[in-house]
Amino acid sequence: TFAFFGDPAWRAEADSSRQHAAFRIEWAAEKRSFTITANGDTSDRCAVLYPDSVARDTFTGCDAADAVFTNDFILFPKLELKAGESRTVHMK
Repeated sequence: TFAFFGDPAWRAEADSSRQHAAFRIEWAAEKRSFTITANGDTSDRCAVLYPDSVARDTFTGCDAADAVFTNDFILFPKLELKAGESRTVHMK
């Protein structure tokens, strides 16, 4: 996570060629579920922010018992996946 302070008209972007995220998150079209896919063998924390098109009070929980559910994001304290493995989470 990073933040820039200064001119709000300046568009800042991360250099995607230098990103090495442990996981890739893909939301389903209806925004009621998402899939986490490991980019490599990993055992790490994973936070999933809700899409900006979804209101905070839309979700009341999820079917992942090992996740910490909040009104802004879901946190997996320790998510273990092998490279290419994925896990789908459904929202309530």
